[in-house]
Amino acid sequence: MSALANESVLPDETGLISISEITASGVASSNCTLVLSLATSLGIKSGQFEPLCDPLTLERFLNARNGDVASASEMYRTTIAWRASKNLNVLMDSLGTVEGLYDEREFGFHGKMSSVASEDSSIAIWRLGKFDLSGIKSNNLLPLMESSFITHLEDLLQSGRTSSHRHSTLIRARLIVDLSGVSMSLATMLPTIKKLLGFGKLYFPECTKSATLINAPWVFSSLWGLVNPFLTDVMKKKVKILGNDWKLGEVFLEHSGVEVGGLPAFLDGNGKDEDVCCAESVS
Repeated sequence: MSALANESVLPDETGLISISEITASGVASSNCTLVLSLATSLGIKSGQFEPLCDPLTLERFLNARNGDVASASEMYRTTIAWRASKNLNVLMDSLGTVEGLYDEREFGFHGKMSSVASEDSSIAIWRLGKFDLSGIKSNNLLPLMESSFITHLEDLLQSGRTSSHRHSTLIRARLIVDLSGVSMSLATMLPTIKKLLGFGKLYFPECTKSATLINAPWVFSSLWGLVNPFLTDVMKKKVKILGNDWKLGEVFLEHSGVEVGGLPAFLDGNGKDEDVCCAESVS
């Protein structure tokens, strides 16, 4: 993502970012002073965009920690250290060319549609109900899947940053989780599921605006009771759980902001199935 400063905004005399620059960036008016406090605590300079420190991205950290500046500052510092330890830029450049690419596409469960939703939001699809996590673990594919999922989250974050700066407002992805195929056997894999979700919780602030879970079987209520305590209050408020009749009425569109036609063909949409990993069973 290119670091393009707003040249019409004069920097503060100290060189630190100013309230006028934050306001001009499109940060919500109710958050401007809080973002300024966060930026000041981190020593962010005027016009500075990286690492993850432009005003709209700092607003993501703030929102992810429910407006608590100290917690947002801690999340930011932890995130930057984690990204350095993962060498994330190299991972993003290399994953698609490694020998395991076939395994990633064939057995992974996630993807981002080539089309966008309203507000220029990315559409993320997770085929969680068909993800053969047991087979992934027994065939030593979990490290590859973790790396693949991290790059997926990074793609959502950076796409959201690009759209946010294009429109001068905070834009986040729309997440659709297909639960068809989920059974109670998933309960044995919850520690690994929580680890994957934990990457987003800890290191990818406010990537998604909503999480719409569809095709939820009756057993999912029990599974949800095990996952729900792991989520932050901010994350919980984004979730809507729908059954097999999710296409009826307007509830899906109202919550997700996504037309059914924007989904992949396997969900009765007009999008490309190949935008999403296949989630095949691991033999």
